[in-house]
Amino acid sequence: MKILPGLEKSRKNAALTQADVASKLGINVCTVVRWEKGTKLPDVLTLIELSRIFNQSIHYIVTGKEFASK
Repeated sequence: MKILPGLEKSRKNAALTQADVASKLGINVCTVVRWEKGTKLPDVLTLIELSRIFNQSIHYIVTGKEFASK
């Protein structure tokens, strides 16, 4: 089970490579690979930045699902 299923979906929808995302964040590409594999998690500030990069909610990046309002 992927820990951040929305991350890979968002990245692919934006037509970005893992290296592109790493470059935008100023980090090593191995870190993005680990996030997508679920062996490492980004910190909260990085989740905020990923949300901005992909114009997606943090909820979507973490769950891969749109937030359902009640």
